Amino acid sequence: MKFVNRISELTELENISKLSKKKIFPVLVIGPRRIGKTRLIEEFCKKKNFLYFFVYEGKGINSLLKEFEKELKEKKIIDEYRTLKSMDEFIEIIFTQCKDYIVVFDEIQYLLSVYRPFFSLLQRKIDENQDYPAMLVFLGSVVGLVKKVFEDLKSPLYGRMKSKIALNQLSYESIREILSNLDYSNEEDYIKFYCIFGGFPKYYVTMEDYNLKNIDLIKTLETLFFKDNAPLKNEVVDVLRQEFGKGKSYYYDIIEAIASGKTKLNEIATSVGKHPTEITSFIKDLIDYYEIIKRETIITEDPRKSRNSIYLIKSPLFRFWFKFVYPNLRYVESSKFDLILDNLNKEINAHIGLEFEEVCKQIINKIRKSSVVGKWWGYKREGTKRKSIEIDIVALNKEKKEILFSECKWKNKVDAEATFKELIENSKYVKWNNKERIESFVVFAKSFDKKIDTFDGKKVYCYDLKDIKDFTKRSP
Repeated sequence: MKFVNRISELTELENISKLSKKKIFPVLVIGPRRIGKTRLIEEFCKKKNFLYFFVYEGKGINSLLKEFEKELKEKKIIDEYRTLKSMDEFIEIIFTQCKDYIVVFDEIQYLLSVYRPFFSLLQRKIDENQDYPAMLVFLGSVVGLVKKVFEDLKSPLYGRMKSKIALNQLSYESIREILSNLDYSNEEDYIKFYCIFGGFPKYYVTMEDYNLKNIDLIKTLETLFFKDNAPLKNEVVDVLRQEFGKGKSYYYDIIEAIASGKTKLNEIATSVGKHPTEITSFIKDLIDYYEIIKRETIITEDPRKSRNSIYLIKSPLFRFWFKFVYPNLRYVESSKFDLILDNLNKEINAHIGLEFEEVCKQIINKIRKSSVVGKWWGYKREGTKRKSIEIDIVALNKEKKEILFSECKWKNKVDAEATFKELIENSKYVKWNNKERIESFVVFAKSFDKKIDTFDGKKVYCYDLKDIKDFTKRSP
């Protein structure tokens, strides 16, 4: 598959490569599985002298040394008759015979279980050879273990990395390009697939591997997830097993609660049968250590005083899996995939409707510079009752005193007038620079019954799928 984007990361690596001509330069590339770390380094190392050492999970030290030995022989660093007898010998070769090379260690975290002293040996060599011209690149996927290796204060390599590149998901714009290379051309398909697989390139590579080009989303999901021996059938389970190990069912329960719509702390606690104080440490681990969920601040009636938070799963595929698969694992294990697919057909559109907000946020960030972008929650009075209200997206530019209100409707033939009437009415409850603020109102939808550009004397913007396609040219 064609390599897409990662321009800033490649630029950073090129700068590091130049700096490593004079001094040793260790760099950490970290990110979740399937985010494209190895592919990034392959692209960067084209036409360069590099050594690539992959650390296989579960291999013993002797087997691993044989693998390392093969790479050294293929690159003619050592002669074909030499045998590596120890990790000390291997590291000595790296720091004496690999001058001006890019030395890559992939899945470095697994050396913790293969040969823990490796990191102390490496730390000593880095400290003793600061003027050695080489670039050391460490790739790590199991986020918790990688942090243990490089960021724990007691770790030998703590503070030794001169640069850290954290790979994030590719943008919707980049995924559109990937999907177009898979023969998709419909904006609705682009959004549907992005709402399931997000910005993780590996899943689109898997589609290509299985010749799933211009194939319906449900049929694609069936092929990849809901068949015996489907390539991604155990994807999420395998990733979480590597992160959590065994005996951490409470993490699964918390993630499932969030995926089902229980996003506030008290809601999550009730769902798992615990008091909020009993789960805060687990939620902190899921945010800071494993980076599987994130905390998002909710803009309330007065954005200046906003303190409320909700918790969301970072990966769209995880959100999909915990919503549709995890509660039905008994059907997966018994190969009763039809039951899951029936439910999927009924519920997938509503699920994509929720995920669609992320696409809309990216568009707003593209067309409007904002210091705060988030969902807004508040209340209004209806007689003696207080009714909760929300706005899908509120974007603030505090410097210019601009505020944008947006609703995201994953529907066709949306009634623009009715939607803007409600949006403008709800916007009055957002207490922020009420007298001076400059307001914008945007509604996203698949299509509109009739587009309008003014309502109630205010300028409004209707963005449909065609506008989303051209969003880099459009600005409210």
